[in-house]
Amino acid sequence: MTRLVAVRTDSGLEGGESAFWRVAELHFDTKAELEAAEHSDAWGAMRADAGGMIERFGVTLTVGMGQEQDAELTPA
Repeated sequence: MTRLVAVRTDSGLEGGESAFWRVAELHFDTKAELEAAEHSDAWGAMRADAGGMIERFGVTLTVGMGQEQDAELTPA
């Protein structure tokens, strides 16, 4: 893993309720490196911890995968 971004959300769009309590981004240079990490002891511990949170607190875990893309910003 080359980067971990953890965000604790406190509100949703325009002050509404947030759809998520915590968001984590795990960055890998290649899909092969991600797949290798999935077989590590640390990954297994993370999965066990997530399972414990689901069981204890009734939370849901949502996973999405994709490619980071830079976007050009233009003034309005």
